[in-house]
Amino acid sequence: IVRELPETPGLVPPPPARAGAAAGLSPGLRDAVRRALESGNAVLRLPPTFARQPLVEEVLEACEGQVLVLVESHDDAQTLTGRLRRRGWSVAHCPDEWAVAAAGARVVVGTRNAVFAPGAYAAIVVLDAHSESYRAERVPTFDARDVATERALRGGIPVCFVSACPPVELLHERPLVTLERSSERRG
Repeated sequence: IVRELPETPGLVPPPPARAGAAAGLSPGLRDAVRRALESGNAVLRLPPTFARQPLVEEVLEACEGQVLVLVESHDDAQTLTGRLRRRGWSVAHCPDEWAVAAAGARVVVGTRNAVFAPGAYAAIVVLDAHSESYRAERVPTFDARDVATERALRGGIPVCFVSACPPVELLHERPLVTLERSSERRG
């Protein structure tokens, strides 16, 4: 039971020391992230070796406001949450920190059920969007990718599906944004 929402630092960017994070990024990632977000509903194809934390930080820098990040497993959510916290971001891990998400954490990270997390999001990012773990098979059945798309559409915000091997149904009526071919091959 949540009796009151906690204080959050708000939408304050992390300390300036964060600029060094871009050193290990693939060339063109910043541009690819911006193109995917500008299109509103896109698939971003990245190599399987892409680093999640710098990718999410690129999205955070491109958007002003809360960002919802869906990941494939609870372990992935905990790892990403910990890494973003160490970098200085205000992060809520759903469902464990539901109240922090509702209070306005800058980043909300969770698995498929986090798609229903409270917040006034500026963008939604679905990592490993090819995974079947986003489809709930218990009643009521739902696909978090479909819910994310609808939530983004209703909120007028971009949704970005990130995958190394996007399935055909994910590419239907969505632009595909990629890195330069040599960057993809290296990954």
